Amino acid sequence: MVSPPRSPDCWPTECGCWSRTTPAPADDLARSGFAGDRIDFEIKNDAGGDADVRLLDDNGNAFVYQMKRLNNPLDPVSEITRGKNLGQLTHSVGDHRIMLVDGQGSVAKWTAEDAVERLMEIHQNGRGRFEAGKDVTFVIRLDDGTLVVPPGSKTDPKDML
Repeated sequence: MVSPPRSPDCWPTECGCWSRTTPAPADDLARSGFAGDRIDFEIKNDAGGDADVRLLDDNGNAFVYQMKRLNNPLDPVSEITRGKNLGQLTHSVGDHRIMLVDGQGSVAKWTAEDAVERLMEIHQNGRGRFEAGKDVTFVIRLDDGTLVVPPGSKTDPKDML
């Protein structure tokens, strides 16, 4: 059974999820080339999926995003890959599931600290009995560039990330 809406501006989508569209961000995305009817915000489902944004490409493929902002934690990879964060995204309905992270530090520092290898391990095998994080793509925006794990992954319909 689908959970009831959180507010009057929520409605069920075709996949049985609840969606709430926020006009201002949708307008910004629409100006970038996305039709407003292909953008949804705060998509939840009964399986525990909880994505912040869903974009549909011209072929109907869904890109779902969980967004996270780091506040300089001691172990950023552990913070990004907490079970709740990974589980919500892993159980979201979409063809491409992306954890989009605003972090601190340099690409060189994250690489030297084995962040890419640790994130790749989660992408390939998941974590725990529900394999949370399996097949999730990680986009880490840093002070001097962006890490994408696995490298070369398609992260959005318009190749803007």
